Amino acid sequence: MRGIDREQGCIIIVRPGQYVAEVLPLNDFEGLTRFFKEVLINV
Repeated sequence: MRGIDREQGCIIIVRPGQYVAEVLPLNDFEGLTRFFKEVLINV
């Protein structure tokens, strides 16, 4: 469904309240960057 390779693995981003915020393929650096760009404050 999400294009995750069971042999390679994935990245799971979990919020402090144990909510699964995102599931990404292990090599999806652009998706990871896009997720945190919206969440983190750039100072």
